[in-house]
Amino acid sequence: MTVLEEWRARGAFTNNDVGEIFYVDVPAQTDAGLDPILIIHGYPSCSYDWVNTLPTLSQRLRVVLLELPGFALAGRPDTRATSRP
Repeated sequence: MTVLEEWRARGAFTNNDVGEIFYVDVPAQTDAGLDPILIIHGYPSCSYDWVNTLPTLSQRLRVVLLELPGFALAGRPDTRATSRP
């Protein structure tokens, strides 16, 4: 299994108005009663950039990594131009 396939297997997909979004939801290793952290990657990168940081962050926090539409594993939005009279 490739690194990309392993990363895809750790995550899931959901749909919204923009299209398909990929996310990885990592539970906290110990419940410290803290709020979860949502990480949105920068440009031009992807959620996988955080793979080496996840073990430390998830020790006490639930970590949700969000893949923006059009990046890496997320779906590509329909960007065709439309015009309305």
